[in-house]
Amino acid sequence: MDAAPLLDPKNDAVFKRLFAGAPHLLAELINAVRSSEPPLTVVEILNPDITPEDLSGKQIILDILARDPEGKLYNVEMQVRAHRAWTARSAFYLARAFTGQLRQGDDYTTLKPAIAIHLLDFALFEDEDQAIWCFELRDREQRDVRLGEELQFNLIELPKADRLGAGGPALAAWVAFLKHWQEEQRMSEINYPPVKEAMDRIRDMSGDMLAWHEATRRMIAIMDEKQFRKEAVEEGLAEGLAEGREEGRAEGRAEGRAEGRAEGLAEGRTTGRVEGQAAVLERLMSRRFGRLSESQRERLYSARTTELEAWADRVLDAQNAEAVFSD
Repeated sequence: MDAAPLLDPKNDAVFKRLFAGAPHLLAELINAVRSSEPPLTVVEILNPDITPEDLSGKQIILDILARDPEGKLYNVEMQVRAHRAWTARSAFYLARAFTGQLRQGDDYTTLKPAIAIHLLDFALFEDEDQAIWCFELRDREQRDVRLGEELQFNLIELPKADRLGAGGPALAAWVAFLKHWQEEQRMSEINYPPVKEAMDRIRDMSGDMLAWHEATRRMIAIMDEKQFRKEAVEEGLAEGLAEGREEGRAEGRAEGRAEGRAEGLAEGRTTGRVEGQAAVLERLMSRRFGRLSESQRERLYSARTTELEAWADRVLDAQNAEAVFSD
């Protein structure tokens, strides 16, 4: 059997399992990002569980909501690609965490700051010389005048931070962990204890079939959503829907929308997604049962999406590869 591969800490299910299960490491990550602020020692994880709905929710990013002893809220997310309306979505989630503190009859003075920490595995801004960003409520002309500390966004563009060596030693170590976790030599050179512990936890998690199952379901769901968006653009569905709403509530919507959407969905579910899903499931089954036979691989890559999803659910309980395929 091949050596067990390591789980990717940038997979949001793996990321949440890692840091929700080790609040002290989450505190160290927050301290590294907000190194100019007083350090945290303890955080309470308010949403530690990962539900089946979380794993299959294609447009939901698995976040970690934590609270420090002063009551400040921290929304920590790992994001591997930019979504449409990214800023609006992120602002909405942070504002909801902030306003969610109030109960009927509470005074506004009881509200505590809500702080977002988003680790982005993509470049959000065109500026090639800055990778660490902090957005607050400040005056446009007098930038040193802050309205308050109620809302704050901290964004780390990981590819640029890795290239630039941005941040202090602690943040640089976390960036290296997220970008180079598979490189044994590179990781052996990091002496920062929290990252060394996180690396040990990833090795342990990589031997846990439940962790692999969660990571696989998230990869399948994200690939499904990504493929659908790609096909929608290629088939002109997005344009057709927009035009239908603006110009035609009769023929354009009844004819073009129904025909185009049905064709795009049917084609997408039976072609482009299958290969990616099968590759992910093959990796999981090989990790569980050893290298698959050619006939088993052929069955994987000729399956439908519904079959692949059903087989992924059976991997944890099956005694062998054939039992996964059994009806």
